[in-house]
Amino acid sequence: MQFPIQLERIQQLPPNWFWCESSSPFGLLRSQWSLNQNQPILHTLEYVSAQTEAWEVSRKQAELPDSRLAKLWNNNQTIDWQPLSIQAVGTEFQYSVWQALLTIPFATTCSYQAIAQQIQNPQAVRAVGSAIGKNPIFYLIPCHRVLRSDGSLGGYLWGLELKQQLLNWEQSFL
Repeated sequence: MQFPIQLERIQQLPPNWFWCESSSPFGLLRSQWSLNQNQPILHTLEYVSAQTEAWEVSRKQAELPDSRLAKLWNNNQTIDWQPLSIQAVGTEFQYSVWQALLTIPFATTCSYQAIAQQIQNPQAVRAVGSAIGKNPIFYLIPCHRVLRSDGSLGGYLWGLELKQQLLNWEQSFL
């Protein structure tokens, strides 16, 4: 139930980016994309909530450039499991944390401490939490799978209720 991700760190969004909206079982999602040789590249994917800022209307596209994103939420659809290209703006440290998040298997969880150890910086638990909080890709870079060492939810940019819903949704496929 999860795409293989090809994640690349970039310094800034390309000038030809555009955005789309799509629905999910959890509500409306907004995504930023660009095309490189007609191949879609995802830059951000975020849950739309009351605190989400307005996006540039002139850059809105009518449909997603990669239909796999819409199919992800419908378990009756077949998905082309070729890697999804993601280019994210972030620091080297954030990028290393986001790469570590991609190794968390579907419907499982780990701790912030485990991520800090995985990136070989065991003292950086708080910095790991901060980097996770800046994750620009909702669900696909699975920051919702990271819990506190005591098993409690910890934090989540889009709210703890949504984090629990995502965890429960994944568990329903087991």
